[in-house]
Amino acid sequence: MVGCNIAAVNYHFGGKENLYLEVFRRRVSSLREVTLNRIERLHEHDSPPPTLEIILESYAEAFIEPLVEDSKGRYMMLLFSRELTDPHIAPEFLLTELVEPIEEALGEAIGSACPDLDAEDVRVCIQLFIAQLVHLLRMQDYFGLVGRKRTPLSFSMKTIRTIVRFSAGGVRAMTAADEGTPSSSAKGR
Repeated sequence: MVGCNIAAVNYHFGGKENLYLEVFRRRVSSLREVTLNRIERLHEHDSPPPTLEIILESYAEAFIEPLVEDSKGRYMMLLFSRELTDPHIAPEFLLTELVEPIEEALGEAIGSACPDLDAEDVRVCIQLFIAQLVHLLRMQDYFGLVGRKRTPLSFSMKTIRTIVRFSAGGVRAMTAADEGTPSSSAKGR
């Protein structure tokens, strides 16, 4: 809390822990709104419904941009990383305020693009897709600690499109109905 008035923090927030919670709450709210707005905009046009790739790319951009585009984003990524390793906020908060609303909106969008995919498979595909994006962010952060400005992957649109293509291929494989395909034989076990 370098450079701040501790008495003012205590007066307004009741301590540094509550200040931390308020900063986190505001950033989570902002991230949620940006992401949900991006997903909702996909269905505003009278044109054909968005493809799976457009849905995934739109989400990936909404997910990554606020976390890397400005200095606040970098600090937010550090806060998220801290919460994963040393939680200070109830997991229920992140679930109800960020994960569930976004997972629901993204799930509906993916479900409309891939109607043969059941809800549980959609949820798993979303989690695996997000895990790739989180890994990319974590590696960027990790290599930044040792003085490297970029990971070998970096945050180029090419990298995001590669993750999107890879994930879309996996989602489509989940919908394969042919006997003997990995997705259909695994379901019978």
